[in-house]
Amino acid sequence: MARIGEPTKEELEAVSEKTDIPIDLLEIKETSQSISLRWEQDYGVVNFVVISEIISSKEIYPITIAFSKDFLITLEKKEYQKIVELAKTRMDKVKNDPPSIVAYYLLDEIIDHNFTHLEKLEELTADLEEEIMEKADAGTIRKVFRLKSRMVNFNKVLWYERGLIFNLRKTQAACMTTKAKNLFDTAHEFLTRQIDIVETYREIMTDAINVYLSAISNKINSAMKSGSH
Repeated sequence: MARIGEPTKEELEAVSEKTDIPIDLLEIKETSQSISLRWEQDYGVVNFVVISEIISSKEIYPITIAFSKDFLITLEKKEYQKIVELAKTRMDKVKNDPPSIVAYYLLDEIIDHNFTHLEKLEELTADLEEEIMEKADAGTIRKVFRLKSRMVNFNKVLWYERGLIFNLRKTQAACMTTKAKNLFDTAHEFLTRQIDIVETYREIMTDAINVYLSAISNKINSAMKSGSH
C-alpha cells in the first residue's frame, strides 16, 4: 500500500508512471465531483468523501483510492489523515490481505465515522423537539429548518456513497475478490441504516413543527372566538 497524502505534481507523475494509471484519475477531486467509481481492465479508482462536520458547517473532504491485484494507493488531504491511520492499524493486523480487502478497510472506516454525526444529530433532534414543546419561538423554528437542511445534505452524500458501494459489490473486475464483495455487502447495509436514521430524525423534526403550528392555530382560533363574544 502506498499512502501519498496530499500529493505534489511530481509525486503524482511518479505514481502514474509506475502504475500506468492516468494522472487525471489520481488527482484528488473537488468535493462536487468526489463520489465516483472508475473501472479499467487492470485497476479501479474510487473517489469517496470523508465527512468531517455536517451539522454546524459542511466540511467534506475527498479521498482517492486506486487499487489493482498488486497495489493500493490512497491520496488524501491532511484534514482527515486520522481516519486513514485507523484503517492502517487494521491493515497491520492482516498484512497478507489483497488490495481489494484493504480498500474495504479504508471505506468501512470512513462509513463507520458517519455514526459520530448520527449521534450528534440524535442529541440535537431531542433538544430541539423539547424546545419546540416547551418554549418555541421563531428562532427555534429557524434552527429546526437549518438542521433539516443539514440532514438533507447529509443524506444526499450517504445516498451517493451507497450507490458507489453497490457498484463495488456487483463488479466483475478481476482485482475485486469474492471476500471483498461480501464485506462490501456489510458496508452497503451500514449506509442503508444511516440513511434510514437520518430520515427518521428529519421526520421527528417535521412532526414537531406540525405540533407547533397546530398549537399556534388553536391559539389564534381561541383568540378569534373570544373576540367575537
